[in-house]
Amino acid sequence: MTPAHLALWLTLASPHPDAYLVTGNAMSYESTMDYWSDTFLVQRWLPRKLAQVESNYRPTAQSYEWKKVKRKMVKQGLSRGLMQINRYHERELATKAGLQRFDWRDARQSIRVGVALFARLLKQSGGDYVIATASYNAGYARISSSRPIPSETVRYVEKVFR
Repeated sequence: MTPAHLALWLTLASPHPDAYLVTGNAMSYESTMDYWSDTFLVQRWLPRKLAQVESNYRPTAQSYEWKKVKRKMVKQGLSRGLMQINRYHERELATKAGLQRFDWRDARQSIRVGVALFARLLKQSGGDYVIATASYNAGYARISSSRPIPSETVRYVEKVFR
C-alpha cells in the first residue's frame, strides 16, 4: 500500500452498521441490490451508496468528464445508468456479469453490472473496500499506480462512506 493509499484509508472512518438504510427511491431497487450483493459477495449497503452518489437513483443519468485536448475542452468518458457504467467498458462488464445484451437504462441490469464490477475491483484490491471504491470512481490502474489520488476521488470515497 502506497503512502497515498494509506492516507486515504486513515482519513475515512469505518461505515456505520446502519449505513445501508437509505430511504426514498432506493427502496424500489433494494431487492435487486441485495440479490446481486449476495451473489457477488459485496456488503449490502454498498450498492445503495454507490447508486446514491453516482446517479442519485436516476436510471437514465448520464455524465461526462471534460478533458483538455489540444487547447480545447472536450467531453470524454460518458458514464451512464443508475450505477454510472462507463460506455467504453459496459459491453465487456455486462458479458462478465452474465448478460448477453446490456441496456444501460434498465436499472436492474445496471445494478447487476455495477455490483459485478465492484466485486472485481474488491478482489483486485485484496478485499479493501476503500481502495475498491476509489477504483470504481477513478479506475483501478489509476489507484494502483504511484500517481497521486485525485482530490475528486477522495471526496467521492468520503461521500460513499458517510
